Amino acid sequence: MLLFHFSNSPEHPSSRQGLDMLLMALSLDQPCAAIYSGAALGQLLQPTSAFNPLKKITMLAGVFDFTEIYVDEAALADHQITLSELRIPAIAVSAEALAKIQENAQHRINF
Repeated sequence: MLLFHFSNSPEHPSSRQGLDMLLMALSLDQPCAAIYSGAALGQLLQPTSAFNPLKKITMLAGVFDFTEIYVDEAALADHQITLSELRIPAIAVSAEALAKIQENAQHRINF
């Protein structure tokens, strides 16, 4: 499995690059999972301006039926964000569960 770990804000160039790589891997039927932690939680929120470099993020669930999107439940609490505020479905997991997901990944790519 390819694990895409996003930790940067939505404005960071690597956020768009990571999303593009994740979409490409999914289009090639590669087994993938994505973790969003820290400032990257902002990538999953609706943009507050017309500038939306991550507009393709809705393709994850809509086009590719991708459901292995995990968020750090502690980061959600720290940023006072609920799952219902996210623009795509995600699964909140503990730090222990995140460690297990990372352990099971064959390759880990950080953005």
